[in-house]
Amino acid sequence: MASSPASRWGDTILRMYEPAMVRLHVRGRFKGNGFVVHSDGGVKLIMTCQHVVEGLPVNAVVTAYFSESCGGKTNARLLFADVDRDLALLRADGVHRQIQPVLFTDEPARLGNEILLLTFFDMDGAMVVRPGTFPGEITEEPFIFSLEPNLVETIVGNYTAKKGSSGAPVIAVPSLQAIGVNIRGQIGMKGAVSVRTILEALRSRIADAEENATVAELLELIAG
Repeated sequence: MASSPASRWGDTILRMYEPAMVRLHVRGRFKGNGFVVHSDGGVKLIMTCQHVVEGLPVNAVVTAYFSESCGGKTNARLLFADVDRDLALLRADGVHRQIQPVLFTDEPARLGNEILLLTFFDMDGAMVVRPGTFPGEITEEPFIFSLEPNLVETIVGNYTAKKGSSGAPVIAVPSLQAIGVNIRGQIGMKGAVSVRTILEALRSRIADAEENATVAELLELIAG
């Protein structure tokens, strides 16, 4: 049986983005994924889901472990957690390794688009120390829970999402850019918080943010 386009891109995505992936430990326990979305010198911004850091106050410190192939760990400080959108952003300072941040697409997600989840996950109680890739495709039109200006939108897909995969990027192929952040299933579906939702979450944290600013531009403003 022929492999899907998404599965054939797995090795390329790992080479590009494995160094950007982190396992997040809250109060000493693995809670989910995060991934570097901004890198400037020693400053790294890490995106994840709000429920991964649930209960932590702003400025709380989370331990972020890089993939075993990259080695090391860092402390990341919680900048904000958005309960309604299930998004959170952390900042790590003094991380001087070169990391290609995961970029977000500017293109709309379309039914049938090939996608791939890049994630650490729990395997029978043991946490894998390198991320894996899980191909799929967008199976439905975006599901809108709340309209603008408080947009909450989920991109629905049929990729495999194992326990512990919350907060991982869902990446489109062949663009190799993220369409969103994987969240736990809602009403029986697997999906990702959309780029449009991420934009709204970031804009809400920046006074006088330009309406047409990209995710990368907003993250640069937040990083300072």
